Amino acid sequence: MKNKFLFVPISAVLLLTGCAVTTESIDIPYNSIQGVTRISEASAVTVSVQAQDERSDKSKVSSKKNAWGTEMAPILANQKVEITVRHAIEEELVSRGFKLTQPTKVKISVNISKFYNDFKVSMDAIAVADFHIDVVVVKSDTNEQIYHRQIATQGMEASSVMGGGNASLALSQALKNGIEMLFSDSAFTSALLSTAK
Repeated sequence: MKNKFLFVPISAVLLLTGCAVTTESIDIPYNSIQGVTRISEASAVTVSVQAQDERSDKSKVSSKKNAWGTEMAPILANQKVEITVRHAIEEELVSRGFKLTQPTKVKISVNISKFYNDFKVSMDAIAVADFHIDVVVVKSDTNEQIYHRQIATQGMEASSVMGGGNASLALSQALKNGIEMLFSDSAFTSALLSTAK
C-alpha cells in the first residue's frame, strides 16, 4: 500500500522533468505569416537585413527544470538566434515582393535583447518565451534613419515535460508574434517603400 502511494508522485515528477540533467539542442522553426499580399511597388526596393545578438547570456535559449522549479541542464539553439531572426524577416520581405539584392536602397538593423524560454511551475508547467528586438531602418545612401521601433512579444505552450520540445514551440510562437507585429506596422512598410522613388 505504501509503494502504491509513492508511485503516483514519483511518476508525475519523471513525466514533468524528463531528462533534466542532459543538455539538449533544439531547432526554432519560423512559421511564416499566411495570406500575405505582394506589394507592387516593393519590387523597386532592394533591402539588406542585419541582426545582432545582444542578449546578456548568449549561451542558451532556455533551461530544463525539475518539478520544484530548479534550473537544470541548458537548452541550446542549433542555429545562432541572429541567423534565425534574419531569415524570418527576409522571408517576409520576399513574400511581399521586396528584393534582397545589391546595391541596397535600405538597410534593416535588428538588435536582439531577449530570446529566451522560461518554464513556469505551478499546478501545471507552462513554457513562456520572450522575444525582444530593436528595429532600425536607414537609407543606404545617406544613412538617414527612417524607422525605429522596439518590439516585445511572448509565446506560451502548456508543458507536460520541461524540455526542449516545448521550449522550441514557445520560442517559435514568440518569434512569429514579433515578426508579425513588425510587418503589421504600416509605418515600417511605408518606410521601406519611401525609397522606391
